[in-house]
Amino acid sequence: MPTYTFPSTELPPPPSFVIEVPEGWRHDEAPETVAVFFDPASPPHFTVNLVVSVDRVAAAVTLEGAAAETLDQSEETLPAFQLEQERVVDVDGAPASLRFQSFESGAAAGRLLQMQLLFFGPRNGGSTKDLVQINATCRFEDDERYAQLFVDTAKTFTFR
Repeated sequence: MPTYTFPSTELPPPPSFVIEVPEGWRHDEAPETVAVFFDPASPPHFTVNLVVSVDRVAAAVTLEGAAAETLDQSEETLPAFQLEQERVVDVDGAPASLRFQSFESGAAAGRLLQMQLLFFGPRNGGSTKDLVQINATCRFEDDERYAQLFVDTAKTFTFR
């Protein structure tokens, strides 16, 4: 009977990465994520956070396709969804889809602003590849304090 070890060449792990977070932010764990960071000095009613997740997708998935799929999901599931801006940027030397979107939280926090950044890991070959997603969220009214901070934090992301 064949035996396999994880991680290995046959069973690759998610990509290893480095990211710099703002001074004073803390890390945590959450289901379906690789990393969670939050600002303990968040304004009232909402904990500002940045979440990194990795999904293994078919090798045929394109950045445009992944961006369209996540946009469709957001439009279908987030109350009063609004696309604020979208563009292609560079993350660690590769193209990435950067989107700012807003939606109603349905709680005391009110409307939320979320940065969503999608890009692929460096693994080559095989029938799959790793789709990395960074989502950073704050109250919409705190955009001047956090939106650029989210972008600056995402710019520090590099694969090891």
